[in-house]
Parts: sequence; C-alpha cells; structure tokens
Amino acid sequence: MADFITINSGRARVIVNVEDDSFVTLITEDAGQHISAFIPEEHGIVTALGNTAERDQGFLEVPNLDDWTKRLRDNTFGILESTGAGITYSSPEDTGADKLDIKKDWYSVQNYLLYGGSAIVGFTASDFQSRPIDSVFCTSEDNIPTTLAVPSERGGDCVAVVPSGGTGSSFVVGFTPTIGDSPFSENKIAVYGTKVHLGFERKSTISDVSADLIETPCSADVAGCLARTDARFQPFFSPAGFTRGRILDVVKLKHTLTQANQDTLYDAGINPIVTFPGEGTFLFGDKTFKATTSTLSRINVSRLFVTLKRDIGRIARSILFEQNDVETRTNFVSRASAVLRGVQADRGIFDFRLVCDETNNPPEKAEANIFVADVFVKPIKSINFIQLTFTNKNQDADLGSSPA
Repeated sequence: MADFITINSGRARVIVNVEDDSFVTLITEDAGQHISAFIPEEHGIVTALGNTAERDQGFLEVPNLDDWTKRLRDNTFGILESTGAGITYSSPEDTGADKLDIKKDWYSVQNYLLYGGSAIVGFTASDFQSRPIDSVFCTSEDNIPTTLAVPSERGGDCVAVVPSGGTGSSFVVGFTPTIGDSPFSENKIAVYGTKVHLGFERKSTISDVSADLIETPCSADVAGCLARTDARFQPFFSPAGFTRGRILDVVKLKHTLTQANQDTLYDAGINPIVTFPGEGTFLFGDKTFKATTSTLSRINVSRLFVTLKRDIGRIARSILFEQNDVETRTNFVSRASAVLRGVQADRGIFDFRLVCDETNNPPEKAEANIFVADVFVKPIKSINFIQLTFTNKNQDADLGSSPA
C-alpha cells in the first residue's frame, strides 16, 4: 500500500523499475545425449532445489547448467521444509534461514554439466530406476558403496565413477578398488584427483583461497568426459588422454602426482588426473575394476559392450512372443548385423560374427520356447603404452627406406 500511495501522489509521471533476476553461467561444451545420475551427500537436496513434480518423484532431472543455476534463484524450485514456502539461494554457499548446505553437491553437478551432459540427482538407484542412464557418479567416499551397486542393480546398463583420493596435499589413496572378475566389475571406474576451481561468483582476484576457491573431486569431471566422448565420438572410444580427457575449469590440482604416484595408482586400477605444464589437466587412465587379463579392464571396451547389450538387447526384446522359426531368426540377424556393422564403421570393433540358425537353435530349443543368438566381436583396444626408439647415426650413414 505504501508503494501505491507514493506512486499515486504528486505530479503525473511514469515510474520504471528494473528487477534483476538474471544469472551468468559458465560456458559449457556442446550438449549431447549422455545422462549421468549423481548420488548426493545431502538427502534433502531434492526438497531444496526440486520443483513440485520432482519432489513427488524423489529425484531431480537437470538438462543443462542454465537449469541448474536457475534453481538457486527461482523460488518455484525448492521449499523450506520447516514452512513449505518457496526458497532461493544467493549462491551455493548460502546456508542462512534454515537452508540446507548444498555447496558440495551443487558444485559436483555443475562440474559434470560443463561437459554437455544432462543429470539426474537422486539419493538411491531406486529413485531413478525408471530412467535410462549412461553413468552414475558420486564425489563423497561415503556414497561409494551405493554408487558402485547401481550397475549391478540395473543389469550393467551403465558405468559407475567414484573418487579414490586426492583431497589432501599429500599422496594418500582413499578408496582402493577390488580388481578381479566379479560380475559387473568392468562397469566400475575409480578416479584419483581433486581440482581447485573458482566459485559461483567467479572472482578475478583471490583474496582468501579457502573462501574464494572450491575443491571438488574429479569423479564428476570424469563422468563429464564420458559425456564429451559420447557427444563428439562414440561410447567405445576411451575418455582419457589429450583428445577427450581434458578437465575443465581448473585452477590447480589439490595434489600433484609424481610419475611414481601415477604408476602406483594405475597398477591398483585407479585412474589418475594429471597436469602437464603448459598443456592442461587430463584424465590419464582408462582402467576399470576388471582383472587386467581381460580386455574389459579398459573403459572403452567395457562401454562397447554396454552399447551392444543396449542396442541388440532392444532388438531381442522386440521379437519376444513372435513365432520361433526361420523367418524370425533371419529378421533378428538382419537387424543385429546392421548394428554391428555400424559399430565396426565407427571403429568400435575389428570384426564380428553372428550365429542364429539351426546350429544353435535345434528343435528342442524351440520346443522349450528358447531363442538363441551368439555374437562374437573383436573389440578395438585403446593405446596405453607407446615405445619410441631413436637411433643416433653418422652423417654419411645409409638410413635405408622409410617404412610404408
């Protein structure tokens, strides 16, 4: 009423107000189709940052970084549990007025979203079991068991990325993976490294390192590298190295690894984050928890089979309850072969063979309502070791012909 009286007195005039509800977000990489689920530390983050539908379903669906930032300032997202009123945050660090401490979780999701993927945020796998996901990650060691359980709970349709140390200034390994041949061990990835980066306000002058810089485990960024790989290449390419493994928005790493540290980690099945002076910071490993005697010990081969199981599995589901005869088998072979040829053309496999005929579908199989297809593939592996030999020759020496 006071505003109305002020406006409705004195001379005739127009009063113009500008309300600032804008926000500036980081520039992200090109959007892709990769969906990663995040297991947060704060149980109430869905209440703090979700809309009504998301609070009812129990998890958040975040398409991009703009959406994630908007949730801080828009009171249609999130409510105060004590009052049920709409809530806004001035920044992820805002803990005033009974607000939840969302800082660690918010920056973890932000760091993943930089790479162009979309996110689902839910505290357990059952929260988002009806949604397709490509990966799942956490940044808290307390959430490692929950995160690693997701691939097996979903039948191996995704990979899990978990932190394995690097939060301190010295070399201390936190979680150590169990390397072996247990089911779905090829769907699990451990990462050593914590990056120090700018906070929400993006200050150009750092006066207080502890207040102005944020520390976040790089497991979020590695999930982002998977999203980048899917968007720019194919899932069966390695997310590591100088082409696909660059870590974004890094001021420095919390702990810089020596070469001996990197050897120790890689032998233990832990993928290091490494800074090369003048070149940047990169994911410099692509190992899974699978025993090194298997090619499934590498991320690109593991995700090749995730892709094949998804795409050919979809074809197989489409023929359930169809007639178990030669025509159905021929139809399946034609469609599945097209998928395999596509993967071969995209450099995922060297060769393949698909058997689905009377040799593995004898009459007794059909009588038992069983349909059998055997798929043999030769995956293309990533390069993990390079040997260069330089030979010092005299000026008048014959170097011979160059190799073809």
